[in-house]
Amino acid sequence: MAPNCFVFALLVSVLVEECVPCSQPVSWAHQTVEQRAAMAHRIVYATDVRHLNIAQNFMGTSYSVQFDVLCVLKGAPFQSNPVTVADMGLIPHLCTAHVVKEGRTYFMFLMGSEEEVVTVHEVNYEIGVFEDHDGYREIFDREFGFYSRCLGMSATTVQVNTTTESAQVTTTVHPTPARTATQHVQLNMTTQHDPTTVIAEVKGPVTSPVTSTSPPRMISWGFIVAMATLIAVMWK
Repeated sequence: MAPNCFVFALLVSVLVEECVPCSQPVSWAHQTVEQRAAMAHRIVYATDVRHLNIAQNFMGTSYSVQFDVLCVLKGAPFQSNPVTVADMGLIPHLCTAHVVKEGRTYFMFLMGSEEEVVTVHEVNYEIGVFEDHDGYREIFDREFGFYSRCLGMSATTVQVNTTTESAQVTTTVHPTPARTATQHVQLNMTTQHDPTTVIAEVKGPVTSPVTSTSPPRMISWGFIVAMATLIAVMWK
């Protein structure tokens, strides 16, 4: 009876160990990406090529991933490429989930070698996979010279290109069609009555709609017509 109880207890302990998620040490404290990068075995910039060994578990999907390593920022280069990284996706016993998508590029902390098994290095029990966007690019450029080593350009060149694009967008502002149409109509009206005024106004910068001299003339003719009508009524 005792041996059976022992076997049952052993099985229960194994199952519980498989189901219990990772827990950080009592003295654990969060570390920045820069701090963790300093302790990472290897740091690469790589593209997800395809997923292998896809399996389901109670947490979700786990798989291995073939990565096309575009650049090694820290550590020795790999002897072959692409590199297969194991334990990706949702793994019950890992502290973090390394979920990636095919075709996307990532910065990664890695450990191991091709002769053994390459896995994500969970420095300080935290994530070791980072999406490729400007924030992480700036971090890895400050620490490891990402732009020059991986893209063949300096951070200054990237900044200048960004500034130039912004300047081009700023300088392509044009007057609205409605305002331009109004200016043309007013210029035509002024041309018919006072060409000299139009020439003087066209030479200066057009910062506001041109004022036409037609309304005063229309008021003067209206006044004359009204006076003529009044005189005719009084005459009768």
